[in-house]
Amino acid sequence: MTRSTFLLGVSALGVVAWGLANSWAWLRAGDSDSHEAPEIRVKEQGIGGAADHKGAATSESRTSDGLTSPGPGPGSPDRRRLGPAAANPGSDAPGSAGDPGSGDLGSGDRGSGDAGWTAITLRVAADDSKAAEGFIHVTCSSDPEQEMIRGAASDGTIEAELPAGSYQAVFESTDGRFGPMAGFEVLEETVEVWLEVPRPFGVRLLCADQRSGDGLEGARVSFLRTDLADAGIEVAERAVFSGPGGTVVAEDLAQVTWTITGSLAEYSTVTSQVELPGRWSEQLEESGELTIGTFKLIPLTRVTFELVDIPTGTDPAQFRIAHTHQGDPVAFDGAGRAVVELGRFEVPLYVKLWHPDGRESIRYLDGGLPGDGDVHEISVGGGQELEVDLRLGREVRDALPLGGAAVQVSFRDENGDAVLVVEETNDSGVFRFDGLDAKTATVSLTVVEDGWPVAWRAETLALAADRRNTCTLSVMERPLKLACVDGDGAPVPGFHAEVRHVPDTTTWIAGGACGEDGMVTVPRATSGRYSMSGSNEDYSVVAVDLPVDLSAAGSVVTVSLSPITQTLVECQVDGKPRAGVRLSMIGADLSTSFGDESTDDEGRTEPYGLVDRSRARARLESLELWAPAREIDLLPGRNVLVAFETGVVEGRLEQLASLRSLAFGISLQDWRDAGQIRIEASGGRRFRTRVPAGEYLLDTVAGEEVALHVLVGETAALP
Repeated sequence: MTRSTFLLGVSALGVVAWGLANSWAWLRAGDSDSHEAPEIRVKEQGIGGAADHKGAATSESRTSDGLTSPGPGPGSPDRRRLGPAAANPGSDAPGSAGDPGSGDLGSGDRGSGDAGWTAITLRVAADDSKAAEGFIHVTCSSDPEQEMIRGAASDGTIEAELPAGSYQAVFESTDGRFGPMAGFEVLEETVEVWLEVPRPFGVRLLCADQRSGDGLEGARVSFLRTDLADAGIEVAERAVFSGPGGTVVAEDLAQVTWTITGSLAEYSTVTSQVELPGRWSEQLEESGELTIGTFKLIPLTRVTFELVDIPTGTDPAQFRIAHTHQGDPVAFDGAGRAVVELGRFEVPLYVKLWHPDGRESIRYLDGGLPGDGDVHEISVGGGQELEVDLRLGREVRDALPLGGAAVQVSFRDENGDAVLVVEETNDSGVFRFDGLDAKTATVSLTVVEDGWPVAWRAETLALAADRRNTCTLSVMERPLKLACVDGDGAPVPGFHAEVRHVPDTTTWIAGGACGEDGMVTVPRATSGRYSMSGSNEDYSVVAVDLPVDLSAAGSVVTVSLSPITQTLVECQVDGKPRAGVRLSMIGADLSTSFGDESTDDEGRTEPYGLVDRSRARARLESLELWAPAREIDLLPGRNVLVAFETGVVEGRLEQLASLRSLAFGISLQDWRDAGQIRIEASGGRRFRTRVPAGEYLLDTVAGEEVALHVLVGETAALP
């Protein structure tokens, strides 16, 4: 059973920022921009040009109820001016029926060449006139729901006039197939747009289980024209079911981008956008159909959550939970339990909880997922109490946006999960937090600037368990600017700086990406140690645990990012350089990881662009290797990490102190106490562990020494 205090959790600056920006979305909400569809008038529709008419043709115009009505024939201009008001002829608003600027069909006749109107010609590229018979659809990019033209094109040509704007057009054949969408701009010069006819082809794919790779029979796989849907043209999706072995065959597809969706009971629905024929073009030229590989469905993983420490009088059925802020909320039952079905997810799991009082909270479950048949307990009450007294100076008070600030408390709970609690500022300036299951916490004032939360002030404090904790957060000045410069004093734009408290016991984090001036906003703090880590996009400049003074006077703190002599790591296994060894770079203080890297053929990593005053370490991540020290300090130049091949030893727990390595002169119990080996209990007081290969001696109860040889990759059982 795993248990965690459930408040608001984060494990990265981006998640903190998203949570705050999402919670305060109303601060930035305003009147949305309205995009009216421009007017349009069809100059002439018919068969061919004016000189070679072969018969009458009809045009159609879309009415407000979505049906089509017959329009004029050749030579009878249909000057349609369609806008949002055109669908409501009874309106008295500007643009309604009877108004000179009406959007009604046939009103306001103008001659061709009026200012603001441009002649366009839409042509269908077809091998014969029969293939060009059908309809041409034109919609406005700014308002795709308003169809501008739906005209018959018996010989593949329509001439019309449109005002300046961005448009998209597509040809529909008489059997209901659509060709590719074409986008075009109307400015002042005459526009000619060529449209392709449908060239249908078939597609084969395999629907399979993502984990096992086995084919899945009976899965529903649908295909939807993405470009038509985006253009406001209604078209039904095409659905097929996978046959034996998971084979899926779809016919009559076009050369466009398709949205493919797969679904099956006990699997998560998966959607993907695929351009066809795309990288399979050669197949289409050779055989007329495509085989595009495997569409993988994800088996559902079910996680059971249980609410504990529920406040008296609170109905647990009023809580809801979801995987991420985009998931579908699941209600808890009367006993306080809810089952969340997961498809694609990453560990640590990120979930969101809705409280009965309207609060919303998020967190990463750094403590891990529960095992099969177990539950993850969520505490929604209890823990330490903290009262924060917020005091603002006049300059700060005048600078704060109305309702755009919050007090937040960051900590790490007993389960190791990152937790963040946020409360918007109020008139009293007093904020009370409970349920803080931690020994230390960081309190900060966060302000929304340009739609993004920025910390202005921060203080870290110890939390006592036997009394109410209090904190005075005094904010008399605006926050600091951290100026990141190179060795010549020039700004380093785009450098992503993250500032944390040392030690990192509270999960608090501040900073972000530097602007073109090399600056990023960081909070002020009167006490405590803080360090900065970060890098630019290509990792050519990397700062690790660089000390930074948040109590400095003035408004700007300059940090020099002057790279030291190139630093690299060489991994030697049994005295020889080894390729393919996984290493990660971490901070000496905060263990901030900068990702894994594998050694090259010479057993070396790529050089790190560490800057002066960085405090970084390299950590051995390859579990099949053993090292006396899995972490080493990174110094300028070449750093050597020594490791050894391993085998596995199995035995009784009491034998750990009796088995010693001849090469290192140390027992397994000493290694265990030093954290150099990991013991796996296997039941019945037995153990299993990985140790360096070589000769060992076992002291028996009878006082004898038994030699044991541990081979690389093999398992040796103790007598």
